[in-house]
Amino acid sequence: MKIKEAINRLSYTISKQNKPNTTDADALNSIIEFINLSNKEVVKENELLAKMYCFVLTDFLFYYKNVNFASKQINKDILSKPLEYHLECLKINLDTNELTSFLESENCLNIDAFKESNETWEIENVKANFEFNFNLAINTYKNV
Repeated sequence: MKIKEAINRLSYTISKQNKPNTTDADALNSIIEFINLSNKEVVKENELLAKMYCFVLTDFLFYYKNVNFASKQINKDILSKPLEYHLECLKINLDTNELTSFLESENCLNIDAFKESNETWEIENVKANFEFNFNLAINTYKNV
């Protein structure tokens, strides 16, 4: 049964408050099958995003110990925020990494070297590097 026919069938049965019969059950099963196939197709079409979501969900699950809550936190803490927010976080982490490397180096007492290592990542460079690496990943792994 086609989806439109199935929806029309169930709409008619419900609107008339009729008792469901086997045709209604077939209609419902057609809709469920369509939804399941659609969900699989969405994952297939967005496999790279699905891999990343699964990776993050695994980490969040380890932390939160509840898969539904972990998924909600991904949506709330990560996906709801604009890309610019995440790029700014990346910039802060890159700057922190540079500073940590500097402090662990032999130049850590050199004031001029300290000034150079402090906030070395400009946001435009972070964006450009991110866009390059993101596109490289997509082009490398989109058909894997």
